[in-house]
Formats: sequence, structure tokens, C-alpha cells
Amino acid sequence: MARRQQLDDYEVPAAVKTLCATNFKRTDAYGPEEDALLAKVTEAKKRGSQLTMENYREQLKLLNQIEDEHLAKEFGENVVVGPSLEPRRDLVDPVVGGFKCQIAKKLLGSCKANIKEDGGVRMSINRYDGGIKKITGTVDNVDAHNVTIWVEKEFDVHNVNKLEFLVERTTFQMEYRALELLEQNVIKNVFFADSYTGNKSLDYMSFEWFRPSIASNPEQAQAIRNILNQTSFPVPYVLFGPPGTGKTSTLAEAIGQIYKLRPSVNVLAVATSNSAANELTSRLLEIIPEDNVYRFFARSCARKKRDIEKEVLDVSNLRGSTVADSQRFYEKIRPCRVVLCTASTAGRLVGMDIPKEHFSYIFIDECGSAKEISSLVPIVGVGINEGQITASIVLAGDPRQLGPVIPCKYLNDTTHSVSLLERIADKGLYAKNPLTGEYDPNVITQLRNNFRSHPALLELPNRMFYAGQLRAKASPDKTHWAVGWDRLPNRAFPLIFHPVVGEIKQDENSSSMYNEQEAEQVLSYVDTIMNDGICGKKLEQTAIGIITPYARQVRYLKDLLNMRGWKDIEVGSTEQYQGREKPIMLMSTVRTGSKSVGFLADTKRLNVSLTRAQALMIVVGDPETLQNNRHWEKLLQYCRRNNAVFGRSEKPARQVVRQDRERHSERRFYKKAPPTNVGRSRFGGKKVQPEVGEVESKMERLGLDGDC
Repeated sequence: MARRQQLDDYEVPAAVKTLCATNFKRTDAYGPEEDALLAKVTEAKKRGSQLTMENYREQLKLLNQIEDEHLAKEFGENVVVGPSLEPRRDLVDPVVGGFKCQIAKKLLGSCKANIKEDGGVRMSINRYDGGIKKITGTVDNVDAHNVTIWVEKEFDVHNVNKLEFLVERTTFQMEYRALELLEQNVIKNVFFADSYTGNKSLDYMSFEWFRPSIASNPEQAQAIRNILNQTSFPVPYVLFGPPGTGKTSTLAEAIGQIYKLRPSVNVLAVATSNSAANELTSRLLEIIPEDNVYRFFARSCARKKRDIEKEVLDVSNLRGSTVADSQRFYEKIRPCRVVLCTASTAGRLVGMDIPKEHFSYIFIDECGSAKEISSLVPIVGVGINEGQITASIVLAGDPRQLGPVIPCKYLNDTTHSVSLLERIADKGLYAKNPLTGEYDPNVITQLRNNFRSHPALLELPNRMFYAGQLRAKASPDKTHWAVGWDRLPNRAFPLIFHPVVGEIKQDENSSSMYNEQEAEQVLSYVDTIMNDGICGKKLEQTAIGIITPYARQVRYLKDLLNMRGWKDIEVGSTEQYQGREKPIMLMSTVRTGSKSVGFLADTKRLNVSLTRAQALMIVVGDPETLQNNRHWEKLLQYCRRNNAVFGRSEKPARQVVRQDRERHSERRFYKKAPPTNVGRSRFGGKKVQPEVGEVESKMERLGLDGDC
């Protein structure tokens, strides 16, 4: 039977803790070790500082330790002694099972700001023999009044003497272990290679496609053929998948062809999110027998079983009424040809009773949104044996979209916030040939057919971010039905820029901003769409998505939508929408009356924001503010050239907005003051001075901020 290898603690060194405690400013408490580390951190912070073969392990480890310690400090005070917990059996989903209890937020003091859904919990319980028993659980839900905790088995809540909200360190431990196992020759030959050999023994050229449309897509066919034939070995093969180009379909077809044509080899496919891993699992179950597919979940996912598709659940360790025994489900992995999990969960395979060289291919989907050290977990833990790379690595993603989200602002401008995919993109082996302008197909393929968006919605981001190489190939039935809508300034052009000069505001003790006037304009469009439809087409709430970069605006819009009964219209941050799409997307940019656009200046954020819509895109914002950024100015110019600016005339933008609001003044979206959690604004909120600092916390970029 498999024996699980215990992870070392990999505690953060005292010198790193000292640097973090002093905010990286030298004090008399520094000794030689602290001085040496500070010099290394200072070097890593310099503009243009890069990872090299020489500093690779040391720099990855040091910056990871800083993030590790930052989170430890954030959660260090999240302890409640003698908590008053209330059992809530009525909240337990019978499909999921387990036990739930609640604690009122007012009893949590200052630590409530750091408590987020999916966070870890540890409770110390008094035993009858005088000892202490510790059980772990998960934060199931956080609302305005309570924090709900889920655990696998019921316990007596009255015997809990201490409640701790934890920072999850297991992922950090797996990353440190990957670095520890990584040998210098692998660093040189895999991660900084200047040549490749390929697998000369493989030469598959003829295919019977599971999806016949592959035959007419030259880039997809090329990528699948070269992935199967391991043409890049031992260096990673890069599948560069811009928005809507069928990256997941390409991965599924490649794995399916490996399964069919190489019956003696096994595949590990990982993603940075459970949703992406589930989607790939669903695609594979359409072409591979279910007894050869295994979806491996972390135990913490058990409480979300109802949200997982039944077909995925049935081939996973969560199948049944309880989570499979931690040793038994490792035994189930070995006979399966294709195993899928998240990148961090893949670390749990290390040290198990799985034969060496068991996996011949390792796919990492969404690689562009993972820290480089996180990508090492599946590669080093599973694909390297006795210092040699034994599996073909495939990195899939888009380096032009958002990268890793790092909750420590100090690390924002270091290599710690750069993915492995972004670091190698357009460099060395992965650079375009200066003579032909093409990539080497043996190591990288860029997908070019976009199956998502109307040509007018694709044109600008295609030119700005992909050198005009994408082709609009989506079905007109999917993308053209909004053409002719009477609210379009240009009836043939399904893009609207609606000028609104509002006012940005903040709640007390919050750095996040919201803009009432923009929110109301967004709701005006939603109201029209939901009540009148578009071109005779009635639409469900789920057809509409709203994207806004500020967490406070997300919550403000959600509250207003809920008051109208539109609870299925999804509002999220840019990060939350990456990898997603909707028939209709609306965007509130929030910022107004400022010379700075803040983190809206991030071109990756703009790219993601503009490439989610299939048939209709509506952007609401202040043109006078947005035009201060050259990339947003391109969007404004594009809309002006195509007569897509609402109310465009010789009148100033403010007058246009004022007249539009007067025309729709009979539509009020609330008859009385909204709930207190909507904010105070005109009901008592704090006004913000026009100039706002450009740097926003990475937690806000996740859709989170200190008062979430």
C-alpha cells in the first residue's frame, strides 16, 4: 500500500523574518546574514533583474520565503480564545455531508478582515481525559454577519477552547521541496536550454481526429502532432493560446491522441485552478473511457461536491458519500492512463508508491497565471528522476494575459510575479525567427483562429497584443445577433463606449473605490437588455457578465443587481473573468477626474477585459481620464473612428452624460437608501481626491480587499 511521504516544515529563516519585520530597511539589529540577504533582495528588486542559471534556486526560494512570511504576518493574529460557536446542521448539504458551525463576525475583532472563503481553520478541543484534540476545517462562507466553518465530522462546539484561522502553507512546502529536488543540470537543460534534441523514435504523421474540425486548423494540427512526437524534448513545448483560440480543445485532442496512439504511456494534466482542471476532464471524458481518467481533488474540495459536474465527480476521489481514504485513492491513480489535478495538488503525488517514469507527458494548463516556482511542483516532483528529465513538458497559456497574483506588494516588480511561460516567451528558442517572423514549430505553436468574438470586438486587441495574427472564425450565430440593436451608436458595430463623468468614492478604512454614476449607467443597460431583449432575442441573466477592476465596485454592483432580483448576473474582477466568456460583457472602469488610470494601465488587464465578450461589449468610463493612458486612448480612438461612442457630438462629454441621465431619470434602481454594506457615498460616503496612487494591492486584483 502507498505510504505518503511527510513534507518537511521548510520554516522561513530568522533572517528573512527580520527583513520582513523591518520592511527591508536596515537597522542596528541587522547582522552579516541580514545584510547579505538585503543585498540579494535589493538586487532582485532592480529594474530588469532576471533569473539566471546561477541564481535560479536561490532567488526563487528567497522571494518565496518573503511571500510566505508576509502571509504568516497577515494571519498571525487570527486567533480567538474561547470562541462562541453555534452548530448549524441546517446548512449541511446532504450530498456533501460533513458538519457546519458559525461564529459571529462581531466576535472576531480585527482579524475578521483577513478571513476569506476557502481558508483553513484549526480548532483546539478539550478532551475528557484532560488532553487537547485538534481538528481542521475550512471557511465555507463569509457574509455580513457570520463566518461559517465546514469540517468532515461533527464535534461538540462547546468544548472548543481556541479557534485559529490559518494561512495554508502546504503549497509553499511543496514549492520548497521542488527546489530542493532540482539539480543544476536540469536547470541548464530544461529551463535555460539553448538547444533541444526531440524524441527521434517518434514520427506520427497521420491522424484520425476526434474532432474533425482540427483538420482545417493548421496551428492546432501542428501543435498536436509535435506534442505527441515530443519534438521539443527535453525543453518544454509551449502552446500559446490567445483568447478564444481553442486552447483547451487542443489540449484535449492532444491527450486523446496520446491515449490512442501510445497505449503504453501515461499523462499527468494539471491546471492552476480547479475549474480549468474540471473543464479539461469533461472534454477528455468525451473521447477517453472513464475508467482511464482520474480526477484527483484536494480534500478541501469535498464541501463543493454539488458544484462539480457529476461526470467529473464520478471519476474522482470525491465519488461517494465521503472522501476516499488518503492511501486508497493513491492506489487508484496508478492504473489510470490520464490523471488530472491542480498544480499544487500534484505535489501530493511525490513520494507515493507510483513507479518512476510513470508519466511520459506532463501538461500544465493556465501556466501563465502560475508563479514559476509553482510550475516546478509537477515538473520536478513527477517528471524528473535521478537528475534526468523523463517526461515531455507542455506549457499552455497566454503570456499576454494576466500573470500570477502575489498578495505581497513588495514582490510585484520582481521575478516572483513572472510565470515560467512569460519568462521564456519570445526569448531564445521561443523567439520568432527574425527572417521569417515565425516561431520554431518544434518548440512553440501560437493558435490563431478565434472562435469567440465578433470581428469588431477582436480587431483592436488583435492589433494591440497579437500583431494582427488572429483570425475571426466564430460562427455568426454566436457573434452577430446583437448587430442592429437600437442602442448601438453604430448599428453595424456591437461595441459601445459610454462616457460617464462620475465621482470616485471610498468607504472608511478601505483602499478600494466605487463610482455610483457608472454603476447606475451599467444598470440602465442591464434594465434595457433584460426587459426589452436585443433585436427580438430574449436573454437570460447568465448571458450577461459585468467586469470591473475594483473590489468595492464589484460589491456595489452586486448589491444593486440583487435589489432588482438579478442575482444570476455575474459581476467580477478582471482576474475572476480570465479564461471566461459571456455573450454580453459590460465594463465599469471606475476611475474619473484623475491624470492617472492606476492599475488600469496594465496592458494585460486591458487585454483580458476586452476579450471576454462574444457578441456585445459595453464600456462605461470617463474618457478624459482614460485618454491619459496611451493604450486606453487607442480604445477611445477605435470607438470614435467607428462611431461607437454613445451620444458623440460637439457637446462636452459631461453634458452628454447629464442629458443621458435625464432621459433615463424615471428609472431609479432603488426607492430608498440601499443597505449599509452598499457604502455611504451620496448616503454619507467619503469622497476621494482626484489623484489616487497608481499601485493597488494584489489582493484587490483578486477581487478582494481588506474589508471584503
